Amino acid sequence: MRTSLRMICVAVAIAGAFLFGRARAGEGEGCGGGADEMAAWMKLAEKGPAHAEMAKMAGTWNAEVKSFHDPSGQPDVSQGKSVFTAVLGGRFMRQDYQGSMMGMPFEGIGYHGFDNATGEYVSLWMDSMGTGMMLSKGKPDASGKGASLTGSFFGPGGIEIKSRIVMKFESDDKHLMEMYMVMPGMPEMKAMEINYTRAK
Repeated sequence: MRTSLRMICVAVAIAGAFLFGRARAGEGEGCGGGADEMAAWMKLAEKGPAHAEMAKMAGTWNAEVKSFHDPSGQPDVSQGKSVFTAVLGGRFMRQDYQGSMMGMPFEGIGYHGFDNATGEYVSLWMDSMGTGMMLSKGKPDASGKGASLTGSFFGPGGIEIKSRIVMKFESDDKHLMEMYMVMPGMPEMKAMEINYTRAK
């Protein structure tokens, strides 16, 4: 049960963050020396289309979380709220989540951005259900209306659990996140689904 709870917590991190997938940003440029190197570093710090898309996340979102513990059974459903705030001049978004998971209080903090050097979205997540952090990254899909990120975290006994997050962007006010996990020696399974709706 604790593994399922942790998967829910980790997924919330990524969830609203990747409405960002609709925008594309240029690849980072290599570094030379002297003035050329400084110019390259300055270019990496520039905000681009992906960062502009992230800025649209600012505000409060309602979240309906469905967690799947048994593929043949009904999912557990919980409610929560996420507040997104631009930080570091709009280069990153901070997410503050509060809600409950299977009847227990839950809160989490995430930082989400777009790395010009790699052309990937990145997400760092931490929450009240553990003492570790999860780093995920991935590129927007070809349609520009979604994104796929991969990451991992560690469960009981130091076991690494890999995750795959799929984001689907329906509008500026609504999107869907699906999270899949791979336990050692087991096939991939759907762990959760989160529907995000902008609070009015």
